[in-house]
Amino acid sequence: MLTFPHTNEYERYLYAIEDSYFKKILDHLGLPIFVLKSEDQLIYSNPEGNIYLEKFGIKELISFFSKGILQAKACLQTIIYQHDNPLLDETLSNSFITPVFNCEDHRIPDYYIVVIQKVIRNFDGDAQIQKRNSTAKKIHNRNIIGRSHEFLYPLIRLERISRYDIAILLLGESGTGKTLIAEYIHKRSNRANAAFMSINCGAIPAELLESELFGYVPGAFTGANNKGKNGLFLRADGGTIFLDEIGDMPLDLQVKLLHVLESNTFVPVGGNKPIKVDVRIISATNKNLLECIENQTFRNDLYWRINSFIETIPPLRDRKSDIIILALFFLKQYNFKNRTNKVFYPLTLEALTHYQWPGNVRELKNVVNRMCVLTEGPIIYKNIIPKEIHGDIPYSIENNISFDDLMDQIKALVVQAAFNKNETSTAVAHELGISQPTAYRLIKTYCIDC
Repeated sequence: MLTFPHTNEYERYLYAIEDSYFKKILDHLGLPIFVLKSEDQLIYSNPEGNIYLEKFGIKELISFFSKGILQAKACLQTIIYQHDNPLLDETLSNSFITPVFNCEDHRIPDYYIVVIQKVIRNFDGDAQIQKRNSTAKKIHNRNIIGRSHEFLYPLIRLERISRYDIAILLLGESGTGKTLIAEYIHKRSNRANAAFMSINCGAIPAELLESELFGYVPGAFTGANNKGKNGLFLRADGGTIFLDEIGDMPLDLQVKLLHVLESNTFVPVGGNKPIKVDVRIISATNKNLLECIENQTFRNDLYWRINSFIETIPPLRDRKSDIIILALFFLKQYNFKNRTNKVFYPLTLEALTHYQWPGNVRELKNVVNRMCVLTEGPIIYKNIIPKEIHGDIPYSIENNISFDDLMDQIKALVVQAAFNKNETSTAVAHELGISQPTAYRLIKTYCIDC
């Protein structure tokens, strides 16, 4: 058995460390680990190992491990025949068993450590990774960028209820990405194969909004198309309608919208025949609708009809850990579109985190594009930051973001880009020049939506 040439001082340090410290390392290692006292006595398995115990059964796993490496293939075929599960063949054939001997007697192991090398939580091998990645490409949800708890928590809640056909109300400031999130909900729902129609209720004149929503019949009004026009509700039949800035909708149109939501029917402008539709409503506003109700600018009954589930999208200033990864994402988009290869100077990225971003993600994207245009060389320095936001950035920036945190954000972008391009951990490892287990760990850490 190989031993490391530790110094006496270091060995004393190791023995002084509490056992719970090493157990914590095993619990978070990301690989299934088992410890057997004997051939039929399992004394420990980490959280990843527990997944395998539930999937295949403790008796089958111990039976496999106890045979040892020499009999692995023979036992493996028996297990596969019983379970009819090729995953077991794929994963357990990549396991290895290490006996740990007593320091005084190297003939009989005290216990055995079993490690399964090829695994990712929630993924059944590279085939499943490729399948999940293919599905993600189909629903085009990669514009949802963010890794902060403040952002992921509401997103995960929305994803969970997306399959339930209830009305959703998104609250939040302008520019926080409510439209992208509404489309994300649609593409995660059972209506994903149908249309997603979006309209900004505050950007269209009141006299035109009704015809945009419900359409009109031929000759409905002066200047109308002689063939009539289908509105959003008819075009979105079977799908989803996103009503952005619903707090700006005129009161008279709110009454008609309420009727549609209650009866699933509407009458086009100038028509007299009801049309039945099946649509899901997702609404959004940056206003306080309860105050609007008190001011009698929004109907109380409509409010309760559209808010079966309410979620608030946090502003960018409340999820500052996402600023760097968003800035890098927008820079990548700019470089791809314009065939450039610009990069941020590290202090430039850090400086951006000190601004409050009242325009949220939309403002950040515009600022990144502006800095790219103003930068003639490949490096975007801090002095390129627009003057109108430079005043909010301290002249001497405190080290609120460590170098390790900054590099972690960059690493996340690199890993996500490699995984989106290559689809498998094996290809990611080859492109990045790292081992496959390392690629697995990085994908599991950084590719949340993959």
